[in-house]
Order: sequence, then structure tokens, then C-alpha cells
Amino acid sequence: MRREVLFCLGLGLSQAGLGVADELRVVDEGSLTIGGFGTIGGAYNANAEAEFLRDRSQPEGAADGRFDLGLDSRLGVQVNWRPNEPLEGVLQLVAKRRYDGTYRPQVSWAFLGYAFDPDIRLRVGRLGYDVYLMSDSRDVGYSYLWVRPPVDYFGQVTFSYLDGLDLTVSRVLGDGVLKGKLFAGLLNETHTSPQGPNYEMEGTTLWGGYLDYQDPHWQMRVGVGVMRRKHEFELYAPVLDALRGTGVPEAVALADELTLAEKSLQFLSAGIVYDAGPLQSQFQLRYLWSDTPSYADNVAGYWSLGYRLGRWTPYVVYSRIKSEHRHLDTGLPDSNPDYAAINDGVEQILQASQVDQDTLSLGARFDFARNAALKLQVDWVHSRDNPSLLWLDPDPDWDGRATLFSAALDFVF
Repeated sequence: MRREVLFCLGLGLSQAGLGVADELRVVDEGSLTIGGFGTIGGAYNANAEAEFLRDRSQPEGAADGRFDLGLDSRLGVQVNWRPNEPLEGVLQLVAKRRYDGTYRPQVSWAFLGYAFDPDIRLRVGRLGYDVYLMSDSRDVGYSYLWVRPPVDYFGQVTFSYLDGLDLTVSRVLGDGVLKGKLFAGLLNETHTSPQGPNYEMEGTTLWGGYLDYQDPHWQMRVGVGVMRRKHEFELYAPVLDALRGTGVPEAVALADELTLAEKSLQFLSAGIVYDAGPLQSQFQLRYLWSDTPSYADNVAGYWSLGYRLGRWTPYVVYSRIKSEHRHLDTGLPDSNPDYAAINDGVEQILQASQVDQDTLSLGARFDFARNAALKLQVDWVHSRDNPSLLWLDPDPDWDGRATLFSAALDFVF
């Protein structure tokens, strides 16, 4: 596994986050600039009863008894082309542990941007998803304080790009800049599922926008996103077909309600960042709701605090996610063995997306060089309810508690 990570990790780069883009432009040939980033990270899971996942895009996680180098490691390169002032082209390749267990590089950004004036910009192509603060820089470990973004908040945000367009309008306001963005496009990634078959996002639509204000010390963002799925989840199809096959009106109506195809998932988020002197703090909240009970509504958030002491920055993070519980009546009596099996299948669908988890993290970042930082972190996780949403292969008798030790070397080049 270690050789596979080191030899197969590809290339990628993000412009977002803490001025990292300026550090990355190490090759400059007129209108062409090239830069890169990387993370060599390892995690040790001290719990033997479940595999820890960074997010649901990963098919395997950090299991007990080994130091997993694939969870957080990634490498990348980005090429920026600017033939004239208003026009820019960007190509970004990034490699990390994929849904199929490989580390093949994938195109995460590929767009043309045009500035109609300094305050209005249009981009068309493959774009990073940035409705949440930091959501389009999750792969650039050097740009944030921790070993990895809080899993309880970002673990369900498994898509990293959309194929479409966005329009950004900016205005100077006081000592800062107010920015609004609208975006729309298609999702074309493949995700793993805790229940079995992969879920194809191809053709799923995503649109939304945000308002952002940033001054020398504060950044605030409020965003919304709406995702409409194109395909049904393969694993749910037999249960839905069985409901329809009963001919019972209540069961047939429930099958239509439970389907994922052509159903929407909405996100509403708000975040605030403070960075002044040695103090760094972040707070984000998100509410997710769906028009199908197959995906449980949930609330997630985190708070992070760090304090710079020379080259060291110790930090603490607390994150939490909690979903709603639902029970739906199929109208099918359990006294019939066939109906009992269908009822059990419906209950499993309802439970599949339920989650109740919190994490307390302590760590430290050591900026030992201008473009490199070492991070050490320990996470204490308590997963209640259905741990399989953010964990892999949990033991039925697991009490949901785990301790994770992580180390990462982040760099830009």
C-alpha cells in the first residue's frame, strides 16, 4: 500500500486558501504559470472495530493495526494560462485515494475565465465547489491548520467539482470586499456506498450561490446549494420494486417517496473566520434537507481555535453532526413473512443515512520552512446511531468510540 501511494499519487493544486496560490507559481513562462502542492499523511486508528474514513469518496479507511498512508496523502499540479488581462485558463490535476481504490490522477479543475471588468468574472468548464468556506481547497493541506478538514462537517461533501459555469460579482465595502457568486452545472463523479454498490453521480445537477465578505481580519460567508439526483441507488431498487409489487396503495406511494432519482438535496451554510495576530478561529454551521426520507435531514458544524507561538500553532477543534430519525408506515402487516421482509428493507433504507457523531481534536502545526509544515493530531470520536455513514465495516458490537493518531507533512512547490 505504501509503495502504491508513493508511486501512483498524481498531480493537483488549488488556488484557494491563505495566499497559497502566490507561493505555488514556481515556473513562469510569460503567460504560463505552474505550481504544485502535496501532503504525505498517515493515520493510525487505535480502534479495531471500524475503519475511519476522511469522506465517503474513499473505499477503504484507516483500520486498526497499521499506519494508513492513503487516507490523507495527495499530490498535485496546476497550470494557469493568462494570455491577456481579462482572460485566464486553468488546468488542475489531483490524485488521491479514489472510489475504486486507485490513485489515478483526475482533472479537478479545467476552465476558462473572463473578467468583464475587475469586479465581474465568468468561468466556464470544470470548477471547484466552494459554497462552504474552504470547500474548494480541501486537498491543499498547507492552506489550513489541521491534518484534515473536520470529518463531521465535510465528510458528506464527497463531490469536489462541477462541470458548468459560475459568475462572481465583487464590490469594495468599507475595509473589505463583498463578493457574490452564482453557479450551476453537472456532477459526474462516482462515490462509494457503505451498503455496497457505488453510486453514479453522472448527470446530477447542482446549482446555488453564496455571499462572502472579507476584510483584513474577518471572513464571513452564507451559501446555499441544491443538488438533484439523476439516478436511483442500485441497492434500494429491489425494496422499492417490492413495495410497488404489493399493489397496496400506501406501499406504492411510499416507494415513490423513497426513490432517490429526480429528488433534491438542499444545503444551507454559514461560516465565519477570524485571523489576527497569533489568533485563528473558525466556526461553520450547515443544514441539509432532502425531499425524500431516503436521505435523512441533518445539522453539522464545527469550531476551531488556534494560537501561533513562533513557528508552532497548537489548535483545538470540536465538530458535530446529527440527523433526524424517521419511521414510516408501509401499510404492510408484519404477520405476513413477505411483508415483514419488505418492512425490514424500508427500515434499513431509513437508517442508512442517519448519523450522530462528534469529534474532539487536539493538534499542532509546525511551520519549519517557508513552504512546508508538519502537523500532528489526535482525534477522539464518538459515533452513535449509524456509524456506517462515516465509517467502514463497523462491528455490530462497537460502542462507537475511537481514537485516531495522525501526522502529515504539507508542502507547496
